[in-house]
Amino acid sequence: MPATIDSGTTFMYVSKETAKALYDKIPNSRPGSEDWDEGAYAFPCNSVHKLGAFSFGFGDKQYAIDPRDFNASPESDGSTECVGGIFGDDLWEDVAVLGNAFLKNWYSVFDYDTPAIG
Repeated sequence: MPATIDSGTTFMYVSKETAKALYDKIPNSRPGSEDWDEGAYAFPCNSVHKLGAFSFGFGDKQYAIDPRDFNASPESDGSTECVGGIFGDDLWEDVAVLGNAFLKNWYSVFDYDTPAIG
């Protein structure tokens, strides 16, 4: 799936199908409450350390995300359920949008003359 890097976006957005497949692998995850945008998923906050590393690939290089960055916040005040940092959204037609939850794991250099990130 192609991706775009967006420093003006907080979370990471992938297709709804990809998000569902990811969250299906997290025990007791479910679609998020109406307090969050459509495409959000919730999971037990105490399971974030069990998630292990996951990554996005660009070319032949993988860029890992710290599992703690996967946890966006508690679903509501005092909740033991957390919202994941990856949302399902088909707005971009099979293009992942990787925001600050991804970028804070990597030093990023943007080149205006060449459409690339490194």
